[in-house]
Amino acid sequence: CQGNGVHAKPKRFTVGIPLGVSTGVTQRLSGMGPAGPRGGGHGDIHIRYQVAAHERFERVGDDLHEELWIPVTQAALGALLEYETIENAETLQIPAGTKPGEQFRFRGKGVPRLQRRGRGDLIVTVVVDTPTNLSKGDKALLLKLAQGRKEEVSSKGLRSSKRH
Repeated sequence: CQGNGVHAKPKRFTVGIPLGVSTGVTQRLSGMGPAGPRGGGHGDIHIRYQVAAHERFERVGDDLHEELWIPVTQAALGALLEYETIENAETLQIPAGTKPGEQFRFRGKGVPRLQRRGRGDLIVTVVVDTPTNLSKGDKALLLKLAQGRKEEVSSKGLRSSKRH
């Protein structure tokens, strides 16, 4: 103890990580630190959290965000999709005529609020996937659609889609 009245020895304990904790949050464990010299009380341990990024979702406060890529056919005609949230599968109704950038909100499917009730939302932003490498049949269908809607198209798009 070298006259300090304190012996250093390893100590193990379990810490519960609070739901909704974010990077930079510090948690104080009162009285869990080393003993003070000459019989002094135990100090505190401070834990600073670093939360890893999720592979699919981006966290913004208590909300989660994700881009959902859908084919142009689903955006134009609508679709009923099974969508995996953090906890379970939900039904996502894509209405006909959905435009790129439109958002769908799943209320209460985000991150639990730290030391409060409730959860943030899950916000899904639609990205319309424009098809490439179209077959001759696909091109013919799109050309017929464009002509029926009186929309101008490039004649370049009608030739082979190989790039040089």
